[in-house]
Amino acid sequence: MDVLLESTLRSAADRFESIRLALYHREDRKIFVEAMRRFVSNPAVRAALDGQRRAGPSPRLIEHLWMVEISRPYSWRVSHYSPQDQLVGVSGGDPSEYWQWKPRAHRAYVHQQSYPDDDWKDRRFLGWLPPAVAEFLDPSFLLRRVEGSRSQLTLDVVSGSVVSGRAAHEVRGSIFDWDSRVPWSETIRVGSAYRIDVDQSLGILLRVGSCLDDVEFSTYQIFDIELGVTFSQNHFGLHVPPGTTVSAPNA
Repeated sequence: MDVLLESTLRSAADRFESIRLALYHREDRKIFVEAMRRFVSNPAVRAALDGQRRAGPSPRLIEHLWMVEISRPYSWRVSHYSPQDQLVGVSGGDPSEYWQWKPRAHRAYVHQQSYPDDDWKDRRFLGWLPPAVAEFLDPSFLLRRVEGSRSQLTLDVVSGSVVSGRAAHEVRGSIFDWDSRVPWSETIRVGSAYRIDVDQSLGILLRVGSCLDDVEFSTYQIFDIELGVTFSQNHFGLHVPPGTTVSAPNA
């Protein structure tokens, strides 16, 4: 692996203080299931297939859109749409509280929390951002040794690219041990090849495509990225329309 690329991926999560972005996901579930069936001898992949069967039928094409706003260390707001024109929910918070609003249920939940001032350096974004968003902002997961793996994910810089107006490294990814590797990522799907675009200056991911036999069946891509955003003091608080029931999670 390119030494500079490895260093860029490891340090990406520390390279910004505030950010606003949109992350879009589109996936062909039929091809994804076909990819997993090729490795059904792997117990972890087989369990994932069984889970999909238990969940029942789903549309062949699925879409998700996350509108993300973050001010470090612990202030954030995420609006989730699926498909991209239907709001599913909004979550957010700051060092003192975490909240969720479910507009279809007309309910909101508020959780009290507290973090040490320096705790965010270790926690990164895990546990308080959607997994796909967390992986794009902290791509060091690509370098992790995974349970069941016999080798690391191979990453080769093949060219330069431009994604959402930002200069990027176009990286070809390969995984050769899906017969034993435990699926560990939300954005790197079980497949045969991967195209990953890494922001040249920030190191965050801008685009991840998972392929099966040269067909890209799962695509995550950042749009409308803005750095150095100044947010108002109450921007990350809970704001819901009249008629919404607000309660503690166990109420």
